[in-house]
Amino acid sequence: MFENVEVLDTKSDIASYLAINTTTPLTKNELMDFIGLQALKQVDLSKLFKVKVAGKDRDPMFWSFGKIHGLENIAYVDPEEVKATDGNPVKIQQLVNKVEGRNI
Repeated sequence: MFENVEVLDTKSDIASYLAINTTTPLTKNELMDFIGLQALKQVDLSKLFKVKVAGKDRDPMFWSFGKIHGLENIAYVDPEEVKATDGNPVKIQQLVNKVEGRNI
């Protein structure tokens, strides 16, 4: 019955729908949410903010490897694949997850 109905599942989709299909004016909060969500679509926040490195995280080895679960399984990963990660802990975690048979 509802196969052809588009489902709105994110706050952005709902705000966009309401902004276009409402018969009453938006409240100030609704308008600010809508404007903010539209601006976030155009700005890459990763270029504006950095993760604060403090404490143990100041050591680059701890920063890269201290956050990876099951790091010992990296021994089973192709060394070329590890080099291709450039030390990115997220990419290393994905490689370790492949060895462990988990997809995260």
